[in-house]
Amino acid sequence: MFGGLNRSVLLALAVLGACAIARPVAAADSKSEAKREIAALEDFSTLDPIHFPLGTSPTNAKFQLSFKYRLIGSDSRDDASARKWHERFFFAFTQTSFWDLASESNPFRDSSFKPALMYQLDAPERSWFPGNNKSYVRVAFQHESSGKDRENSRGLNIVYLEPRFDKDLAGGWDLSVRPRVWAYVFDGNQKDDFRKYRGNTGLAIGLEKENGIGLVANGVMNPNAGKGNLNLDLSYALAAVDFQPYLNAQLFTG
Repeated sequence: MFGGLNRSVLLALAVLGACAIARPVAAADSKSEAKREIAALEDFSTLDPIHFPLGTSPTNAKFQLSFKYRLIGSDSRDDASARKWHERFFFAFTQTSFWDLASESNPFRDSSFKPALMYQLDAPERSWFPGNNKSYVRVAFQHESSGKDRENSRGLNIVYLEPRFDKDLAGGWDLSVRPRVWAYVFDGNQKDDFRKYRGNTGLAIGLEKENGIGLVANGVMNPNAGKGNLNLDLSYALAAVDFQPYLNAQLFTG
């Protein structure tokens, strides 16, 4: 089941990429077609970090793929404030998998798939919103699933609100504060377990230097149950290019 789902996702992305990049065009309109194809690719952007950290004792890995796609309009628009309300909707998807590299068959021990429909209001569109051009407010409906059935099934639905406040600091540093609150909707049989360990609130605080080092602390909490977790993410940019690779180290507790 898990392997089939992975192949389906990769196949869907491959077909989409082929439609956007490799479709033949007539010579007469090749320039305008190329511009449309580039604009379509620009509508894809990262949501959460895309990373592949390795661990030891035992040897394992964490794989995460995360992106969002603007459904209407284009990210290539010069003036974000000119966007209509319907141009702020995104489809988002995040896959997080834990890969056991020590076992003989190298199985994926656990995976989470999170498709979402998201509305994002960028801060530069509203003069009253504090922060720099990285600030935003997001509202989203998100489904989370293990991609399995029966006793291995795991799934829930949430609606969340997430504002992000960014502040430019001296020396090229950037401070970000990203609180999130959510509600569980469409009651499922696992909702109470998720609420016990995740609660309804989360907070991420980051201190990052442009094209340099960054540290992000991301936690969720349920004070009433005394449960929660914390993830520390340390990164260093290797090169200032459009697709920027990073050295990354993570520490998780919870």
